[in-house]
Amino acid sequence: MNKKRRIKGRNMVSLITAFSFLVLVVTGVLSFSENYSRTLATVHTAFGLGFMVCVGFHLKSNWTSLFRYMFSRGK
Repeated sequence: MNKKRRIKGRNMVSLITAFSFLVLVVTGVLSFSENYSRTLATVHTAFGLGFMVCVGFHLKSNWTSLFRYMFSRGK
């Protein structure tokens, strides 16, 4: 019963996407409410780019099921 469970690539992309989105929300609210901070803007930009890359991987790994869902006929 000492099996180590590995996180699959699809799950990892979903976790990173969710974490990036959370960081984007927090840094976006802080940027809106506080004075300009170059560090905060850099963190927001870096996580924004990472978020876009993760969304691309997410779409790539789920393309077949997304395509079926979008173009399936209603019953």
